[in-house]
Amino acid sequence: MANNVITTALLIIAGITAAMILMSAVFPAIYHMTGTFNSVASDMNDKMLTDVGILFTQPERKVIHVWLKNTGRNEIPSGLLESSDISIVSFSKDVENRYLRVPYKRSGVTKPYWRYTFEDANGDYWGTGENIEVEVSLRRPLETGVYTIRFMTYNGFIAEDVFSVER
Repeated sequence: MANNVITTALLIIAGITAAMILMSAVFPAIYHMTGTFNSVASDMNDKMLTDVGILFTQPERKVIHVWLKNTGRNEIPSGLLESSDISIVSFSKDVENRYLRVPYKRSGVTKPYWRYTFEDANGDYWGTGENIEVEVSLRRPLETGVYTIRFMTYNGFIAEDVFSVER
C-alpha cells in the first residue's frame, strides 16, 4: 500500500515537472509568434493605408519633374519618404540603357539622384491629400523613346506613369 502511494506521488511529481518543462518551452515560442504576427499585421495595415498617385510627369533635358499626391490615409514622415525608390524603365529596343535606378540625394551621391519639395507648407511629413514635386536629375539626357517612371514607397507601394521623350 505504501509502495503504491510512493509510486503515485513520484508519477505525479514527474508529470507536473514534465508539464512545467513543456510550458516553459512552448509559451516563449507562442509569445514570439504572436509578436511576429502582430508585426506582419502592422506592416500590412501600413501598406494598405498607403496610396500615391502620379499627377504629371514633365521631362526636360537632364531633369524630370514629377508631381505626386498622397491619396492614402497614411501620413509619410520625411525620413521614410527619402527611403523611397525611383526607377526609369524603357521598353524600346533603341534605348541603350533600359533601366535606371535613381537614389535619393544624400551627401556624396552624384547624378543621377532625386529630391523633393513639399507643395504644401508642412515639411515634417507628407500628409493625406498633399502634393510633392520630385525633381530627378540625370547625368545625361534621356534618349528619344517611351519611358515608365516608377515611384516605390518605403513599404512597397508602387505608383508609375508613362511619358515620352522626343527630340
